[in-house]
Amino acid sequence: MNENKASRLKIVLLTDGVSYRGSALYTFNLAEELQHSNHQVKIICAGGKLLAEIKKQKIDVQVFKAIERQSYDIFFIRRLAETIKAAKPDVLHIQKIQLAGLGASLATKTKTPYWLTAQNIHSIPKKIKLDKKYIRGIVALTEGIREHLVNETKVPKELVHLIHAGVNQRRIKEISPPSPANGQAPVIGILGPLETWRGHEYFLKAAEEILATGRQAKFLIIGEGSLENSLRKLVAKMELRNEVIFMPDITKYYRVLPTVDIFVLPYLQMGMGLSLLEAMVCGRPVIASSVGETYHFIKENETGFLIPPKDHKAIKEKILELLDNKIMTLEIGLRARRFVEDNFSAIKMARKTGEFYLKGLES
Repeated sequence: MNENKASRLKIVLLTDGVSYRGSALYTFNLAEELQHSNHQVKIICAGGKLLAEIKKQKIDVQVFKAIERQSYDIFFIRRLAETIKAAKPDVLHIQKIQLAGLGASLATKTKTPYWLTAQNIHSIPKKIKLDKKYIRGIVALTEGIREHLVNETKVPKELVHLIHAGVNQRRIKEISPPSPANGQAPVIGILGPLETWRGHEYFLKAAEEILATGRQAKFLIIGEGSLENSLRKLVAKMELRNEVIFMPDITKYYRVLPTVDIFVLPYLQMGMGLSLLEAMVCGRPVIASSVGETYHFIKENETGFLIPPKDHKAIKEKILELLDNKIMTLEIGLRARRFVEDNFSAIKMARKTGEFYLKGLES
């Protein structure tokens, strides 16, 4: 490969919907940092609420709503292939392993080297369709995903490369650490889509018991999803309407994060961990369930706290401990921020991904 091409690649990132959740933020962060590194980036997606933010960063984006169907006729694949061909990419990067079949078809039709990303161990199919001629690599966002691809799905080991998801620190840089004595009721927040495996009910049970002790606090639910109505009914049943605040307008996502003093992520299973990392980089302490690979991100009593899943009493006790020790709250939050900045930045993620592209193109 000549020097000019190595310094400026044409890259197409293909995904389905782009909303304010880890899977789409991964694509957004990757595209933004690759573009800052002098690469030419185009996103092809099914649209979504994050689209305006992507365009604001002057990233070329084209919408094909039918991508979300995950069942495609030959006419759709032909139109999509023509769009990719027109971009003349050096790299086609399929952002979700669920779209591997579509990616293989598009690589074949466009004769383009392609990569896949496996974001979540629970979404990896038993069999992954690959075009052996054009596949150059698979990005695994966690060590558990890498091991699953190699040991369970039997993907050739040399294809799989571990690159952790990274946080865009510029987007959160204005967030300052909490004051040890701000005189206001503390805000306890839970972050992420309103889905069963996020553990919102345990967050609310802990809130109920904390408020029953007479402590003053507000509990903020950041995110939208199918469980919103049932969670609102649970809050009403608990008579906590004045203390629990729903924030479903995720377009205000990054403006709301600074208002949280303590994050609770009582997940029942772990995805790529981006919500956890975004909470940590805010400089706030995080209480998270010890599921999946959370222990890779949180070192107990140093960068956060691990609690058993489905244990609202453990959540309650840890929140009360933090509320009673504001200096510890501040110190843990600052160590968490430094840990993420040093190890899980979007800049580092994009650099490693770019190197992975070049290695594949040279093979």
